[in-house]
Amino acid sequence: MRWMCVLLVACGNDGPPTCAANTLELDGHLGGMNVHQSGTPTSYAFNNAFGPTHGAVSIGFSDSGVVDLTWADLVADDQSTNAIGSLLLSSTSPYCIKAATITPRSDSEGGGVSFSLTTLTSGPCPGMPIDGSVEGCAAPGAAPN
Repeated sequence: MRWMCVLLVACGNDGPPTCAANTLELDGHLGGMNVHQSGTPTSYAFNNAFGPTHGAVSIGFSDSGVVDLTWADLVADDQSTNAIGSLLLSSTSPYCIKAATITPRSDSEGGGVSFSLTTLTSGPCPGMPIDGSVEGCAAPGAAPN
């Protein structure tokens, strides 16, 4: 009797990155332009949805760049929900985020959020359709003891 074993290995991206405390990462492309930001957020504000109040996160980064996302429903750590918002990169006009997902991260994962910006338009909303997507994460600095 002859035995044959086959080992299958799957490789690929399993979603947006997670960030350590006091870190920001953005990677992707928009309209043929590579998007990459890495470093420390210049500002970070997160409020989860609760009751009639929508959730919101605003993340500032170098040269006046900002990611703003809002969502309708309360979302637990490590769970994802749909979001919309806006993106301003340091050297370009604003982008309208028509479709995105956001995932709050637990403290053991550095806190903060991970996100995938999947449908964007160029310019303020409603904007003109543009090809591309951006994935990223951001986490505030460690809380003081």
